[in-house]
Amino acid sequence: MTPSRENEWVIASDGLRGRRNGRWGQEKLSSFDDFLPAALKATGTKRERHFVDLFVGPGRNVDPTTSEEFEGSAIRVLRSSAHGDDSLHFTHAVLVNKDSDDQAALESRVERLRESGGCRIPEKHLEFLNVNANLAVNHIMRRIHQKAYALIFADITRPSHWKWSSVRALRNHGHASVDLYMLFPLHMAINRMTSFNSQTMEESGPALNEFFGTDEWQELVAQRQTDAQSRNLRRALLALYMDRLKALGWQHVLVARDVRRTGDAGLYQMIYASNHPAGGRIARWSADRPDDNQQSLFSRLVDLRGIDPKSCRPTPALAILVSGRPTVSRRRQLQRSHSGRGDRAPTQDRKGERRYRFLLPYHPIDPAQVQLFKRSQERFS
Repeated sequence: MTPSRENEWVIASDGLRGRRNGRWGQEKLSSFDDFLPAALKATGTKRERHFVDLFVGPGRNVDPTTSEEFEGSAIRVLRSSAHGDDSLHFTHAVLVNKDSDDQAALESRVERLRESGGCRIPEKHLEFLNVNANLAVNHIMRRIHQKAYALIFADITRPSHWKWSSVRALRNHGHASVDLYMLFPLHMAINRMTSFNSQTMEESGPALNEFFGTDEWQELVAQRQTDAQSRNLRRALLALYMDRLKALGWQHVLVARDVRRTGDAGLYQMIYASNHPAGGRIARWSADRPDDNQQSLFSRLVDLRGIDPKSCRPTPALAILVSGRPTVSRRRQLQRSHSGRGDRAPTQDRKGERRYRFLLPYHPIDPAQVQLFKRSQERFS
């Protein structure tokens, strides 16, 4: 990930450079843990499977709050294999850094991984590029066989890092199977660049034109008259970018992760684009899965009934009832906690008390436990 400030670098416990990255960084990278094994399985018939990380960073992150360290995207991918088949992994990798210090730290970590036997990609098929990613895309894609599978990761922090011409280059070389996973910096950059400040807008215009590959975003900004319409503007800008990805030939485009800071403050979206139905299904499955915080909340919920949380699977079949009309913040909290959706209209229980229903993303697999769960729905005050 390209840094936005110089003070985002630290020395990690292995003595090498690391990047400050909080809980949201782990949430973003959790998609790799979900997606990669299934994607490798789905592309098992391909002779070559390429991973291209265009903004890879030093390979290790440090949470500034907890000091917890976690691996970056490249190290995760180099370790990854398909479920039940350690021989099925990426065959090639291209790791790109503009910063030479980042590249030096990354190469050292990859070398250590290789020496420990944890790197599944042969050394001869590992390529490190110390260059601006936008200048390297065409070179990289020309070297990938058109029938190979390629997963491209663009982990940017601002629109100026990633030009639309580079996105288009991913589709210009006749590859039949190219997936794109990229950070869309909506709240962390684009929201500020499209503020009501005319000078900011003027300064941001060229970078946004290159990012979107069009000036259509200006028409959307012009339609916003009040701050209350800013949320609709953000949705429209995200939709514009996703529609343009579809126009390039990616049939399946979705938000795989909507990453937020503590509370309801938005941060960025992780967009996934694929031209294969299997890729779209895997990404939707990953997007629908809860993060660790959601899982722990639900675990506490079902533990109250003596139900094993490990026997749960995703489904919107069951509901919790909330006493009284919840506030907007409480409703959003429930929706985030349980990956559910709330009803605006209240229901009434047998005593005539008004309640609001929230659909849950899990239910126990065992039929007896299902009945127990249905008979004892959790009620939140």
